[in-house]
Amino acid sequence: MAERICRRCLMWENISDKMADYLETYIEGIPEDEKAENQVLEERLKVCKECRHFQEGLCGACGCYVALRAAVKKQKCPYKKW
Repeated sequence: MAERICRRCLMWENISDKMADYLETYIEGIPEDEKAENQVLEERLKVCKECRHFQEGLCGACGCYVALRAAVKKQKCPYKKW
């Protein structure tokens, strides 16, 4: 039986270790000068989780993985919430 991944969560909450490892590896691969600071990342994720466009870990406005977009310093919310 295939492992089921919770798509309603962000990478740090209630998802499989395999998917969390994948997302963390991707974020770790972002060059340091392009990566958002941890505090900024956490603040962005909090805003996204409370947004009405947040759907299963994705942004309903643009379709991106919220955790990945939030991890990049120069990225912005499509609705200018951060």
